[in-house]
Amino acid sequence: MRDPTNGLRMFVSRETKELDMNNNELPKWEYRVQTVGAFWSGVKAEELEQLLNEWGEEGWEIVSTHILENQNKINVIAKRPLTRETIRQRSMPQYKYS
Repeated sequence: MRDPTNGLRMFVSRETKELDMNNNELPKWEYRVQTVGAFWSGVKAEELEQLLNEWGEEGWEIVSTHILENQNKINVIAKRPLTRETIRQRSMPQYKYS
């Protein structure tokens, strides 16, 4: 029998497995990117730790970081499952009253 993955291993998050087992829907994600650090002072460990703890409490999972060369900054990239509430909020027009 032929291996459809050609020997490649796939890593699937717990959220993806749970969604697949429940209703066979593909997971939907929301993403967040924030630049941390400053040209003169760089990235302070305390600042980064505070950001990571705050995001963790809000359900965000860090998926990547990207160093901004010659700027002493990093981009922190995170994701979390997209909820129906968030989809609903984004679909509602934003009215501005004067």
